[in-house]
Amino acid sequence: SLILVSKGKVLEKNLTKARVSTDELFAAIRSFGLCGMEEVGYVILEQTGALSGIPAEKGGVSHVVVVDGKLQKRALEDSGKSLQWLNGQLKKQKLNLNELLYLTVDDGGNIKYEGKSGN
Repeated sequence: SLILVSKGKVLEKNLTKARVSTDELFAAIRSFGLCGMEEVGYVILEQTGALSGIPAEKGGVSHVVVVDGKLQKRALEDSGKSLQWLNGQLKKQKLNLNELLYLTVDDGGNIKYEGKSGN
């Protein structure tokens, strides 16, 4: 997935990468029932090619920063958190990166995770 709008701000670089025009973006925003950018929290281009939207009042999205023990650098960047922050969270929770099935972080910095079976 690729974030096209984050906290009401259009990420032009990602629009270009996804080959989505601003007309298509705003048509999608209207289709979500949102009238203006101040109502938009996020617009995400899903792996299926569909656009999904999250209204601003929902408080953001969870970024999947670890999948099957591997760091997802772009997702970590999208979350606005640093590798140093993530390492601090792992240390605080007494977790090892390679033992995680997944780890998500939301815009409030809240993490959720699940360990791999047997760990």
